Amino acid sequence: MKGVYLKTKYVLILSLIINRNNRNTIYFIDEELKEELNLSKYKVIWLKNLKKSNYLLEKYKKWQYNNKLLKEIAEIDELYLQDHIKFSQFFLNNFNGKAILLEDGTINYNEKILLEEKNKKLKKIKINHFMKKVIVEKIKKEYRRFGLSEKIQEIYLTGLLPIPDLINNKVKIINISDEWEKLSKKDKEEILRVFKISSKSFENLKVEKNKVLLLTQPLSEDKIITEKEKINIYREILLKENGKNIYIKAHPREKTNYKEVFKEFNINIIENSFPIEICLLLDIKFEKVITLFSTGALSFKGKSEVEFIGTEKYPKLYEKFEKVTID
Repeated sequence: MKGVYLKTKYVLILSLIINRNNRNTIYFIDEELKEELNLSKYKVIWLKNLKKSNYLLEKYKKWQYNNKLLKEIAEIDELYLQDHIKFSQFFLNNFNGKAILLEDGTINYNEKILLEEKNKKLKKIKINHFMKKVIVEKIKKEYRRFGLSEKIQEIYLTGLLPIPDLINNKVKIINISDEWEKLSKKDKEEILRVFKISSKSFENLKVEKNKVLLLTQPLSEDKIITEKEKINIYREILLKENGKNIYIKAHPREKTNYKEVFKEFNINIIENSFPIEICLLLDIKFEKVITLFSTGALSFKGKSEVEFIGTEKYPKLYEKFEKVTID
């Protein structure tokens, strides 16, 4: 039995394509994605965010919940996961089979982040935290993230950027397009249905020529800049592309109604219920893909002109993220 622990739709589509025999797989997924996905044909454990209540009652519920998860983990001999999210330490502490890290964007290629993780001092479980950590949370020790722990035996990357030396010996490069083509038509449609879409949904998009794609990001929702500042940045970008067939795909967490905001432009909105990589898999071609620094744009390298603007032109973004580049 295989297990997959993830939190994002991008990692979900990677795992669905890689693990073609999904009937023999248990998916552990954050419950915040439950309403956005159709996983009725899969075995899924929706990981709950237990509500805070009375301290002792809260810890008892957490202990009870984690014991149930342990029983599910006991059935797994191979685990695919993201190792830097909420339940990662729980899985690393309680799973003893083969653990494989799945790519989660550019963070897996960031030498600086990996080096900081390698050199950080791991926290030891303090005696006064023993009950909370070891008994309730089932965590006996802290493991390094981003594939650096001894628990992670392999790291599956798509080769978006150069592979850092710190993890190079564990990395296996996978070509998602090639893996997709190995699937039957039925299997492909089944994966699309997970995101509540079908190949027919893209027929018009596929035939239209001279398309420009703008990938936006939740900069105002994350309170990095104001909504007005975000709109002004994207308006400046769109002015340079005015007159072309412009498509916008917003980040899933964005609340902005771009169709309403940018009435003066000839724009089309691609729904944000699915990872943009699906457009690549369905051979939808864009003349140009533009983003400030969205990872999704990197998938189009070699197939479209990619304008990766970065952060240096925008002081608030630069202050928050420093220099972001693909060079």
